[in-house]
Amino acid sequence: MKKYFDVKIIVIIGIMVGIGAMMLFGYNVQNTLDAKLYYTFDFVKEFFNTLSLEDRQAYLKHEYLDMGFMLAYTAFFFLSLKRFYEGWNWVPSIALAALVFDVAETGLIILCLQGHVLPEQLFFLGWLTACKWLGVAVTFCFFVVGALKRLSVKTT
Repeated sequence: MKKYFDVKIIVIIGIMVGIGAMMLFGYNVQNTLDAKLYYTFDFVKEFFNTLSLEDRQAYLKHEYLDMGFMLAYTAFFFLSLKRFYEGWNWVPSIALAALVFDVAETGLIILCLQGHVLPEQLFFLGWLTACKWLGVAVTFCFFVVGALKRLSVKTT
């Protein structure tokens, strides 16, 4: 009989909760771009142009934490999907697709906050964010279906 979750997944959940708590409560970052489903190019320019130096520093720390958070949620979904869909080797890769868009989005935001990229160069950032959320949604749907399938097998 297989376990629902192994120790690796429980540790990853703990890491996600810890990093998530630090992101929510540790830095006074309001209205992050990462949390929006989509935004326009004009919004990106206005957003970065209105940030104070203190806001930029806090947002930069938030983005560094976000890198750890995205690695943790990707590991969680990847390992869970691998367990739920044994023999379907392509399914866990869906979690990696979301990670690619999230890393690109967060990396560009970090570069902009550090002054290496101008907000005027980020015309596609809103689309990266939308693709990230689409990837997360698809991954989550596969996770829910896999978890329900696994639970139904265990109870019968």
